[in-house]
Amino acid sequence: MLDYGGYWRAAGELKAREGIMKFVAKSIALAALVLVTTGPSYAQPLRSTSIPSRLAEDEKRLLPEVMTAFYGSFDRAKSCWISKHEGGTYCMKPIRLDARSSSGRRMLFIVAGGQQLDEEGRPMETDPSLGVLGLIVLTPRGVNLGVVATTLYEGYEPYGGYPQRDTVSLQQLGPNTYGWLAKLFYDHSGYEHAWVRVYSVIGRSVTLLTTVTSYFSSGEASGCGTEGQERRSTLSVKYVFETHSSASSFYPITLRVSGSYNGRPFRGRCGVPAQSESRCSQLVGLGSDGEARTLGIAPGGRRRARGPK
Repeated sequence: MLDYGGYWRAAGELKAREGIMKFVAKSIALAALVLVTTGPSYAQPLRSTSIPSRLAEDEKRLLPEVMTAFYGSFDRAKSCWISKHEGGTYCMKPIRLDARSSSGRRMLFIVAGGQQLDEEGRPMETDPSLGVLGLIVLTPRGVNLGVVATTLYEGYEPYGGYPQRDTVSLQQLGPNTYGWLAKLFYDHSGYEHAWVRVYSVIGRSVTLLTTVTSYFSSGEASGCGTEGQERRSTLSVKYVFETHSSASSFYPITLRVSGSYNGRPFRGRCGVPAQSESRCSQLVGLGSDGEARTLGIAPGGRRRARGPK
């Protein structure tokens, strides 16, 4: 099994047919994962901040300083930091801080989250409006902290949903590499869809490595299982980082899928990334109509939050 040396995408795509959402791939190309870097690389800090390095041991004092440095001034009435991004105004809050040592350096992994505000200063919480996720990595650089990598306005969940402390966690992704697992959920029109995004530092950027579906159900969808309609599907995916692997950069991920698909029992196992198409064939499977169907991995594309044009 190959180690994922940077950024990959599953090649399946999600599309709707006859009003029923389902995972469909154009071909059994799920294993055609796109690698765009050769491994994790913590670049030397791009710039210093005005945040004293001594605050690295004081979470209560550090987080407000980080929020001010990256998101602007604190609004007492809204209890958040007000920032501008691509024409939009955002209300941002600190979510969590984790500290780890990697390659002999102390690394501070900070998570922020928030919502875009409308013209009257109210949170935008309708279906099309995404909450945002901010990921920041700092390290001591002399007197002040230095910036290793950031992504400040990553689109999160619809209805203005943004991460909570228990939905984003730090994960060791390789022998000397850490990143975040962000759990997201969407429930609409009888469909339930949960997935996990994996982020890590590549060079000077925080990069989305992959997106893995962890749960999908169409059991409550209108018309599901009736004549002429798709039968119910309920799939759960367990993912395990293979920490005993000899990978030098990122650990491989093993996916185990169970449940029912289109009314039939389904089980599958797959590695991410895979060495060949056959590696993921159990996970993909073939439907009765001969179509390849992706059952365990959602497309790895990212959605960035954008303000009004």
